[in-house]
Amino acid sequence: MALLGVSGVVAGQLVNARREARRWRREQVRDDVRWAREQRRWAEERDFETERYWRDQRFPIYTAFLAAISNLRVEMTYAGDTLREGAELDRARRESLVHLAATARDLYAPLGVVGPPMSVTRPPS
Repeated sequence: MALLGVSGVVAGQLVNARREARRWRREQVRDDVRWAREQRRWAEERDFETERYWRDQRFPIYTAFLAAISNLRVEMTYAGDTLREGAELDRARRESLVHLAATARDLYAPLGVVGPPMSVTRPPS
C-alpha cells in the first residue's frame, strides 16, 4: 500500500512538472511575441522621428538655398540688362555677383546631405 502511495505522489509530481513546463513554454512564446511587437513599434517610432528630423532640417536648408538663388537671379537680371545696354558692370556689382554665386554654391552643398524629401508616414499607434 505504501508503494502505491509513493508511486501516486511521484506520478502526481511528474504530471505537475509536465503541466508546469507546458505553461512555461506558452508564457515564453507569449513573451517573445510581445517583445517582437514592442521592438517593431520602437523601430517604427525611430523611423518616424528620423524622418521628421530630416524633414525639419530640409526646410531651412532649401529655404536658404532658394533665397540665395533668387538673389543671384535678380542680380544677374540687372547685370544682363546693363550689359545689353552696352554699359560695363561696376566693380561693386561684379563683386556682388561673385559673392552671391559663392553663397548659392555653399548653400547647395548641404542639399546633398539632406537629400530629396521623403513621404511622411503617420506615427505608429
